[in-house]
Amino acid sequence: MSSSTSEEQLEGSVEGRGSLTLSPARLVGDQVTELTKHTILHAAMILAPRSSVKLPSGSHRIEQFCQELLTALNTHKKPVTKKKKQPVASLPVTELVPSLEVLNFYEGVSSFEEFTAVVCQSIITLMDTEFDQSKLQSLCWEYYSEYFKAEIAYPKWFSQTDLYNLWLVFCSHLSTLSTLLDPDILNDILRMFVAKAGFTWNESFQQGNHTNLDFIKFLSTLVDCFSSIYVDSRVISEIIVDMKDEVVNGVLRKGYLFKKGHQVKNWKRRFFILTRNSLTYYESRDKMIVKGSLAINESTHTEVLEEKGEKRHKFLVTCGSSGTEYIMCADDSKTRNEWLLDIAKFWDYYENNHCVLITSNTVRESIRP
Repeated sequence: MSSSTSEEQLEGSVEGRGSLTLSPARLVGDQVTELTKHTILHAAMILAPRSSVKLPSGSHRIEQFCQELLTALNTHKKPVTKKKKQPVASLPVTELVPSLEVLNFYEGVSSFEEFTAVVCQSIITLMDTEFDQSKLQSLCWEYYSEYFKAEIAYPKWFSQTDLYNLWLVFCSHLSTLSTLLDPDILNDILRMFVAKAGFTWNESFQQGNHTNLDFIKFLSTLVDCFSSIYVDSRVISEIIVDMKDEVVNGVLRKGYLFKKGHQVKNWKRRFFILTRNSLTYYESRDKMIVKGSLAINESTHTEVLEEKGEKRHKFLVTCGSSGTEYIMCADDSKTRNEWLLDIAKFWDYYENNHCVLITSNTVRESIRP
């Protein structure tokens, strides 16, 4: 919720508009991520009225929306959405995604923060279980993708999983209270894709359109880019997963490292994923079974180890919570240095005065002073 809307104001604005009531102690507006808010908006805009259609009052409509999400969550069935009589393709973008109209439709709700608080609180109350934003995001996608099934179908290029991951990337880049993407941000996303595909960015990839794009136009623009650089569909799926991991999940680096065992002192090759607060390792990339995890925080310590023994390019990472020391080994010194630099991004993110200094072939032996 925005700071200008108090819990008491929000509670009062909801009471008397139907059967929904809010308990100030259980409000979740501040806990809802921007990504979740924008996924909710995509689902909610399907319920927005056209000028010629008269729909139920706001509170009942919110309740119906929440009940449908809850039913889908409990039954694991796709929600059923019905298209309006007017073809979507004939609607201008500003009418197709009427963000402010959505808010006006839910009478008594004065801001999108308030709307998401009402929706999420209603779902929590109905479920009476811990709120899972990732499940809500997935269900909002089911609403949106079912409604716009024909418009977002690119079977040659994208699987359903690809489409969902791209939608999350798209929603992660949106401005507050909007379902339209700034064209400059679109070009940033295209640059990210081109770089991951191993191509050099040139001006031919630049999108000259100065109009904000909805997700449907976003997809068609991506397809135009893919067609011009001839990327295999399997490679596209891998790149989309990487983009989603970086943008949505905050993944800083992932890849294979050798890890030395604590009990049996042998080396095992594991697949590692680094985020800003954890370093988790799995059996393999194809077998994503968690084998262990290290906390990355202000107590984390790293150190380049002496180049001796059977394994070279070794380094040590101390778990920030348990203090346990983990010895790892990269395939080469460049890869080792890249891992150490990315682990050090914790300091860049939280304390700008902590950083790693790197020369051509060496990393400072300790990240922490």
